[in-house]
Amino acid sequence: MKKLFFTTLLSLLVVGTFAQKKALRKANKAFKKGYIEEAVSFAKQAAEHEDTKDNPDVYILLGKINLKEYIDGNFMQISYAAESLDWFQKALELADDKKKEEIKEAPVAIPDEEGTSKIIGGGEALGLLEHHLVTESN
Repeated sequence: MKKLFFTTLLSLLVVGTFAQKKALRKANKAFKKGYIEEAVSFAKQAAEHEDTKDNPDVYILLGKINLKEYIDGNFMQISYAAESLDWFQKALELADDKKKEEIKEAPVAIPDEEGTSKIIGGGEALGLLEHHLVTESN
């Protein structure tokens, strides 16, 4: 009877872990489709859960969401940039060396006709935030 109880308990723990990883996958999928509120909901749920709260990908996604809102708002809401920076800093605390490089990677930009720069690839996290903050401050 004890074996059955412990096996059932272990199964529930494993299912809970997979459910939180699924929440992170759903958050990424919603973000890519442009469903920001849904992405924030799933990502914050993953950030609060014991199994995924130490995963830097959760905080990278939250930072990207705020960065997107900052960019979409024509760089007018500096609070989005500040919140994005906080999320990226949290991700850097939890990340390994390879993930830290990915977070800090600078974007690849080329100048366009208006004298601004057009992002064509490269970093999508802290490096992109820094690029936009420097570009906007200049």
